[in-house]
Amino acid sequence: MKTLKKNGLKSAREACFLALRAWLKQQKYLADSFQEMRQKKSLDTVDLQLAQEIAFGVVRRFHTLDAILKKTLIDQKIKLKQEAKLVLKMAVYQLIFMDKVPIYAVVFESVELCKKYCPFQSGFINGILRKLTPLLPIKNIDELLSIEDYYSLPLEFVKKIKQDYPQDWKYFLETTISRPKMTYLNLDPKKQEGEVAYQTERLTYQVLKKDPSSLKIFQSKKAYIQNPTPGILIDNLSSGMDPKTILDLCSAPGGKLILTHYLFPQAQLYANEISSERMKRLEENLQKYDLHPTLFCQDGKNFQYDQKFDLIIIDAPCSNSGVLNKKPEAKFRLEEKNLQELKETQKQLITQAVLQLSKHGIIFYLTCSVLKEENEEIIHQILNENPKLKLLKMKTLLPDLNGLDGGFGAAIQLQ
Repeated sequence: MKTLKKNGLKSAREACFLALRAWLKQQKYLADSFQEMRQKKSLDTVDLQLAQEIAFGVVRRFHTLDAILKKTLIDQKIKLKQEAKLVLKMAVYQLIFMDKVPIYAVVFESVELCKKYCPFQSGFINGILRKLTPLLPIKNIDELLSIEDYYSLPLEFVKKIKQDYPQDWKYFLETTISRPKMTYLNLDPKKQEGEVAYQTERLTYQVLKKDPSSLKIFQSKKAYIQNPTPGILIDNLSSGMDPKTILDLCSAPGGKLILTHYLFPQAQLYANEISSERMKRLEENLQKYDLHPTLFCQDGKNFQYDQKFDLIIIDAPCSNSGVLNKKPEAKFRLEEKNLQELKETQKQLITQAVLQLSKHGIIFYLTCSVLKEENEEIIHQILNENPKLKLLKMKTLLPDLNGLDGGFGAAIQLQ
């Protein structure tokens, strides 16, 4: 592996460890940590991709790894500090769930990480891994563990999915532990290179290759890293529309705004973001893609402006239940209390947006959730409470193993 010692990172696994530690100690999103590393050029592209694959995999299977260790090392009392536990989980994930990873490399680098970040437990980690490696490969893990442990999901959430999708629940659970495909919206469809992930008359999404050439896509002004799902939903909801003014109420990092501008290049754009920190990311993307909307930094639940809008897009805060493989941190926020708070926010956003609609204006309500209580049920509650609104379209997409995210979109119109 190439290294860049001037930035302090000596391997992909060290970058992975630091991202995981920042997540546990600071609640920092993995994506944010790796974005910073990418900007600082802390590692080359291939090493950074490996670091991301391990880190996201560990969080995706966080409780699974605990359960495997308990089942396979039942005689071993594991009393480790947080850093050592992270190193151990990284090692177990690589040994069990990653192909073509040399065992000696995993054990050696894990011990070296411990020597650097938790030196007094490096011998303990070495001993645990040497007890585990003779047991590899561990077969039929799904039969060894409970459903909630195997998929590393809260039992109550599994019950909700079974209830909402009695025919598809098991397939959905498989998607939560799958490795996502990276795709991008091709803003210059006349130039197509590589595999097409999704295509309509108006939109083209392509698969991002896992090699150094992907860096060009990240830097290109003619491509935006995005899953096809928001494109499918907005393309479907906006068919036949021609809005003159568009407000993106929860705008950062700007993907929906870029997509909407691509579909409606003549529309006047407005963008709101409550977080000043996220606003910086939004402004960077707007500058990169040469967009110049009117910007607001307001709480969307109380948004006010002396103009009405033909189209208001609400990409609502949600459970992220449709993108758990891509945002595995969300698994730890699926408790009922969190869901109730999210649903209240979702309703408040729609209610406030209605006040800013022009005559016959339309709201696109979007989530990356598959839970009906955040989607169809919210829309029906809003319609029941406001007879001036009517439902135009509604669509749910379940995630699939080909890389499509789960999500929901509804178009409601002020009569």
